[in-house]
Amino acid sequence: MTVPLPCGFEFPELDERAIDDLREHHFPGGGMTDCTKGLFRSDLTNDQLEHVFQKGLETQMTGSNANDYYERVFDSGIVNIGVT
Repeated sequence: MTVPLPCGFEFPELDERAIDDLREHHFPGGGMTDCTKGLFRSDLTNDQLEHVFQKGLETQMTGSNANDYYERVFDSGIVNIGVT
């Protein structure tokens, strides 16, 4: 399934704002974490997040899950990347 990007966007980008949002929603201690979100290890670097982001773009999306989110399941190549 292909999901179109909003007008004005040609390709997803992992910029500083996106990294901040990831850390807020998907890292231990982030202000927007809850039981519906998977968490990354707290020691992941921005370069590692970029690697995960690029691998995710290569993977077909599945969904929606029980929480109405879409997911991509893939091997990031980073050992024990998540804590949940």
